Amino acid sequence: MEKYTVKERVQIIQAYYEKSRSLALTIRELRNHFPRNHVPAKSTVQSLVARFVETGSVGDLKKSPRPRTARSSENVAAVAESVRETPGTSIRHRSQELNISRTSLQRILRKDLHLQAYKIQLCQELQPLDHLQHRTFVDWALQKKKDDHSICHQDHAI
Repeated sequence: MEKYTVKERVQIIQAYYEKSRSLALTIRELRNHFPRNHVPAKSTVQSLVARFVETGSVGDLKKSPRPRTARSSENVAAVAESVRETPGTSIRHRSQELNISRTSLQRILRKDLHLQAYKIQLCQELQPLDHLQHRTFVDWALQKKKDDHSICHQDHAI
């Protein structure tokens, strides 16, 4: 049904009852009051009259919002338990295990459990001799650079 203002809807209902509840006469009457491409269709008039009879109003029906079940306390508890048991499991794999959508699982982890994603990066452990070896290499490299630099200047002098 095309959106009509409340005033236009009242006008449609009035025309319907003035024309003795005849849809054809109502549509014909409404052609005089609405712009050419804005005249309500037969089905629009029928549904508007049905809503008026049922509710006594021409306003839109209030729709109840769909229930949000993904972040229920049961799901939050299940995710918390799963994280405690196997902390290294990926979000994608965990969402399949718990039968919760990946985005809902991410919301539970961030907003309810206050966890943040991170990636462990493995690096080499430093040993006591590593600093000495590093220092020895740096000294050798600097000496090599100094020797190469002095050779270049001697070549230019000749």
